[in-house]
Order: sequence, then C-alpha cells, then structure tokens
Amino acid sequence: MDRRFYPSRVKARYKTYSRHYSSGQHSRNSGRPRVETTMNCWKIGSVCIFSLACILHMAPARPNVGPLKGQYILVPKQLADCPNKGTNELRLVSSKLRKIGRDTYSYTSDVILPYGLTDEMSFVFNCATHGNGGWKENAFNINFDRACTSLKKRFPETYELAKKEFGSFQDCPIPPGNYTIRNAIYKPSSLKAFPTLFYEQFRMDTYFLMDNKRIGCKRFFYDVVPKKNV
Repeated sequence: MDRRFYPSRVKARYKTYSRHYSSGQHSRNSGRPRVETTMNCWKIGSVCIFSLACILHMAPARPNVGPLKGQYILVPKQLADCPNKGTNELRLVSSKLRKIGRDTYSYTSDVILPYGLTDEMSFVFNCATHGNGGWKENAFNINFDRACTSLKKRFPETYELAKKEFGSFQDCPIPPGNYTIRNAIYKPSSLKAFPTLFYEQFRMDTYFLMDNKRIGCKRFFYDVVPKKNV
C-alpha cells in the first residue's frame, strides 16, 4: 500500500494499527475494535439527539408580542432642523415641544412667513421609518398642492390654531408676516392618508415649495404606537 496518497491523520492511524498488528496484541478478529468504535459513536449521537429533543420540548414558547402594524397614534418626541432647508426663507424658529399630560403636549414657536401661505405654494411630508436596519429614507411622501386650502381642509385643527394665534386673517391666504405660537395645546393624532402604520420610530420632514423651489423645512420625530395605548 502506497502511503503517499493518505492524509496525515490516516497515516498516523495506519502506523498505529501496524504497530498493533506487529506486536501480536491484536486478536484474529482484527475488525472488532473498529466496529465497537462505530457503535459507540452511534450511541453518543443518539443520546445527543434525544437530549436536544427534550430541551426543545421543555423550552418556553415565544412570547406573544402582539401585532407589528395597525391603527396608531403619532406621539411627538422632538423637533430638529432639516439637512436641506432650501432657501430657508420660511422658518419655524425657537420651537419647543413640552409634555404637560399623559396625552397632551404644549407647542411654542416663532413662525416666519415672508410670502404668507397661499394656494400658489405647496408642502410635502417626506417620511422615514426606523427599524433594525436603521432609517429607511423616503418610506413614503405625501404631497399637498394649494398649501393654504390643503391646510384648511386636511388639517383643520392646525388651521384654526393659526387663525387664533396669528389673529390677522379669517380665510386663505395667510398674509405675510412674523407670527408667534405660544403654548398651543397639541394631542397626538394619526395621518388620515395612512390608516395603519408599523409600530416603530417615525421621522417626518415637512418642507414648503414655491415655484417648485424649496423655501423652508422642519423635521419632526415621532413614535408610532398602538392607538389603544394613548
């Protein structure tokens, strides 16, 4: 037998058996040690498989974590500046959000509207969601043409707040000016365009356009939580 074609482990085993045979210690039934070793391996493997089956059987079931998506409320967490504010002519400055109750928040901000808010303008919600892989940019966008009328019809509470706080208009358009919102009461709500969302972190960049040019932006962070929890 040519040992050159044997791996090192097989060579070592071959030498061991050769010495065993040459010493006369091996019986005439030379295959028995190998058979016993094989049987022992099968026994050990069977015990391991049986033990693993017992462990899996006794392991507690995965806890019920509830649905990952459904009706929701956007709970505000913080405000920030957008990375891209465009010309930054329309601005929300000195903005503060403060929790004053279990489901009630107070909002304060100076609002700079050099062109007012007219139906020649538009605004966009650019939304990102946060999961295990980090932020998913541009998860979805919501475009609102005719900015003032859209604010009035789609967000009547915000529109009425502007009328109350600004005090200089009764209907669209909102005239140009520098306005102040002081301790306005805000309660968490949802987006009517999306009746359900995944329960995760949520980021919304609200930017304003005039003649297809971005003139301002503000970033809002929320937690998307089940509606029944608020």
